[in-house]
Amino acid sequence: MSRTMELIAAASAGNAHLIRELIFRGVDADCADESGATALMEAAHCGHTHVVELLLRSGASVHSQDKFGRNALFIASAAGNLDIARLLVKARSAVDVTDDHGTTPLMEAVWAGHFALARLLLENGADLDAKDNMGRTALFWAALEGHAPIVRLLLRHGATPHQEDNHGNTPHSWALFRGYKEVATLLKAARAGASAAQGASLRRLRRALTPAA
Repeated sequence: MSRTMELIAAASAGNAHLIRELIFRGVDADCADESGATALMEAAHCGHTHVVELLLRSGASVHSQDKFGRNALFIASAAGNLDIARLLVKARSAVDVTDDHGTTPLMEAVWAGHFALARLLLENGADLDAKDNMGRTALFWAALEGHAPIVRLLLRHGATPHQEDNHGNTPHSWALFRGYKEVATLLKAARAGASAAQGASLRRLRRALTPAA
């Protein structure tokens, strides 16, 4: 086994002692395998917080991406490892990287129902209205999976409820199709509120542009 694979395997197993030994022997903490995966990504996936801390102290980069475009934060978000995601955000990891499907860390967290992780990403600037290759935002994925608390969270942060994907579907239509009544009700109310607000804004604009008599 190569030293690179030995380091990644140690990260997967949570073996901090071996990782220290390998790094002491000169193995780069940020070395990657053929797919671009690093020890930091593996530790983020497996939930080994102590290993993530060790690797960051040893020079592992939060900016490294595998051949699919994923960084360690993306992988931690998909796995629901909140404490690790906090460490990576604190280390200034990019929050809006995309994989080869156009998926972001926020979409991964939302799809899997990781409420606290989604909130963390939103509080650190994640793009609410980023679209994947199918034209779907994080709100679409929350609606598709019936995660009502996350739908509320996204709407509170300003998610657009009436966007359409590449096939003309909306989050509301997907919620109806999947039978998620609570989510469909939330989205219908949000769409109505957005339409009312837009109408009021247009009326104010018309009044401002109308010459005084």
